[in-house]
Amino acid sequence: MALLLASASALAQPSGAPRAFDALIAQAKGLMAGEPEKALPIALAAGSAADALPAGRARSLAHAEADWLRGEAMTRINKPDQARPIITAALATARTLAPGGKLQADLMMSAAAIDWTMGRVREALIGFQEAHRIYGGLGDQRGQAKALQYIG
Repeated sequence: MALLLASASALAQPSGAPRAFDALIAQAKGLMAGEPEKALPIALAAGSAADALPAGRARSLAHAEADWLRGEAMTRINKPDQARPIITAALATARTLAPGGKLQADLMMSAAAIDWTMGRVREALIGFQEAHRIYGGLGDQRGQAKALQYIG
């Protein structure tokens, strides 16, 4: 019976789906700093790959992660007005499904960067401080350092 259940579980989840999603996310992250215009279509593809994941929390968080990278790329190619609603929606998902997690902190950094770019300095400072606090709770010193660079 256990073998039958394991087989049914394997059939319910495409075996390559998580690997394909993870590979696209890694590729988009790798291109983000130097070539955000190339990272953008890869982030979009990651969002499509997330559709192949089983419905539920993991799929929703995968979409939020892909949208984070999509919004980050758009911000870096000087389209913060288009990036803002994408980042805002992904941040709402992360706050609900994984509060206090790295994805929430990363999205806070992106939202704060958009605020900074659009001249909303007060909102940006609050966002960077919140990201710093979350990274600290996670023991992520690199994340904290990135947030501190923006805080000044």
